[in-house]
Amino acid sequence: MNRFYKLNKFINIRNTYSSETFSDGKGFEVSFNKYGEMAQGSVVCMKNGALIHSTICSSYLSDPEVDSLPLNVDYKDKYYSRGKIPGTSMRREKHGSEEEILVARAIDRAVRPLFPPGYNRDIHLSITAHSLDNVADPVVMAVNATSCSLLSSRLEWNGPIGCARVALVDGELIVNPTVPELNRSPLNLLYAGSEHGTLMLVHSNVLLRELTTYTFLPHPDVSRLLSGSK
Repeated sequence: MNRFYKLNKFINIRNTYSSETFSDGKGFEVSFNKYGEMAQGSVVCMKNGALIHSTICSSYLSDPEVDSLPLNVDYKDKYYSRGKIPGTSMRREKHGSEEEILVARAIDRAVRPLFPPGYNRDIHLSITAHSLDNVADPVVMAVNATSCSLLSSRLEWNGPIGCARVALVDGELIVNPTVPELNRSPLNLLYAGSEHGTLMLVHSNVLLRELTTYTFLPHPDVSRLLSGSK
């Protein structure tokens, strides 16, 4: 009886939080604990016409036989988010596309290093793109929403983190370009970091001597997100 009481107390402890919203001043808004009351952490991230929902659920008890972090990241890009209907005979969506897997891996690489050593509770991160406008970058939004959902939970996680993308458009370096700008950019660098340093870099067409410059470029935008999400 005592065990189930503790479990119920752990699951519902997030309900003591109030709903909050913050903005980075550039159209990026995050709403905490507005939806997903049964999750231990829930965040809705909005920018322009894009909306991404991130939730986190975790087991209450740790497993002493597990010697690694059992973290599962699931990213879903809904058909209706782009105004489409599935073309299958049953009109059911198929998940696990290459794009969804790559986004989930990027989120995993960004948040995994900040869990303390020896942490072995089962963790499931579910990120769903409910609306995409072909302007805002869904990958950047998904990583930032995940960071905020982890903060809204009471898991042992040494965040927050911030994510930004760097592109080269018409000879000018741009932080967090739109999707059309990114499509015509020869440079594509995805950056994620905390207040202590860089956590993840995913890039293409970047020379090693230029990497340091491109890494420092998104710091102001990332710092703005970190200060707002704390």
